[in-house]
Amino acid sequence: AGRRAASRARLAGAGGPGGRGGRSFAAFGDSQGVAFHIWDSAGQESVPGEPMAPHPLAEGDMTLHYTLRLVGNGLPLAPGAHRVAVRFKLEYF
Repeated sequence: AGRRAASRARLAGAGGPGGRGGRSFAAFGDSQGVAFHIWDSAGQESVPGEPMAPHPLAEGDMTLHYTLRLVGNGLPLAPGAHRVAVRFKLEYF
């Protein structure tokens, strides 16, 4: 029997909570007051440590679209370099 193609994908992000009630990813570096927030093309938020709802895949197109934004984390702003490390687990089913 042939293998059935995946019709949905689910993403789970791992990284330190960085503000907005733990709903953003922590920024590291010399700056202060910022975090990173990730949304998918349907507007669903990626929350550190929580799997996102399954996202339907279109046959022949396995492209997943996400937006990364720099957001405030409630601390006073301080200039400097910053970075983020986010590890994602992608499940197809």
